[in-house]
Amino acid sequence: MEKLLILFGLLDFVAIIKSFQMMISLFESGKILYWTNIISVPLFFSLLFSGFFLFKSSNIGMWIYYVQFPFRLIYTIGLSFGFILLFSRLFPENKYIYLSLFILCAILEFARLIATILIHKREFHSA
Repeated sequence: MEKLLILFGLLDFVAIIKSFQMMISLFESGKILYWTNIISVPLFFSLLFSGFFLFKSSNIGMWIYYVQFPFRLIYTIGLSFGFILLFSRLFPENKYIYLSLFILCAILEFARLIATILIHKREFHSA
């Protein structure tokens, strides 16, 4: 189970790299105080903490992920498997490919949530 948490931590670091240019653009545009950005900026920076703590197989990383989960889906920032969406660039004229890949990312994100809950119960709540 520890290896799976390390993988989740690495996926958070990949999500940071994938979202980095978007955050730079956000700061450069001066639109940092829009209500959607007030949530997305802390979410982006919290990926550093969840990635670090999950990489260390810490309980704290799981709790951070639980808080992040709904915002990851709503704002599509920090999706664990968001790198899959890059494949849609191979077919830019087909919107259905992007939609299909996004649905796949959402399903994988729910699978990660379930796996995290199971690991959390097994590793940190066992008597």
